[in-house]
Amino acid sequence: MAARLIKEELPDVRVVVMTGLPEITFVERAREAGVDSFVYKNVGTSELLGIIRSTMEGYSTFPLAKRGIIPDGVELTPVEIDILRLVCESKTRKEIAQELYLSEGTVKRHISEILAKTGYDNILRLAVHAVSNGLIVPGM
Repeated sequence: MAARLIKEELPDVRVVVMTGLPEITFVERAREAGVDSFVYKNVGTSELLGIIRSTMEGYSTFPLAKRGIIPDGVELTPVEIDILRLVCESKTRKEIAQELYLSEGTVKRHISEILAKTGYDNILRLAVHAVSNGLIVPGM
């Protein structure tokens, strides 16, 4: 993420990230990169200006996590999100295992846990729902 490079080279610069994609990992990835504030592009001009001003004053603004596919209070682990993302990219269990350095059995177990947490009975249905609602952006 370019924000990480900016913060490493110029730590006093305030970084506000704006996106139109509600991908479920963007906010956390922005935090990890050292971003000062994060906003979705559907905010109004006055709200955006307020966020920029408050960020310049040292405050941080981050949206609440979107939970369109996940019941309230349930969170997927980073490995589960990685597996779901790879399923959304049409990867097989074998390919997922190779890419994440896991056994196929471990991938299968994680998929079962994802389904149990989300209430879905099929990982492909969950993947289609996640992509169609912008919660997972394949290839990101």
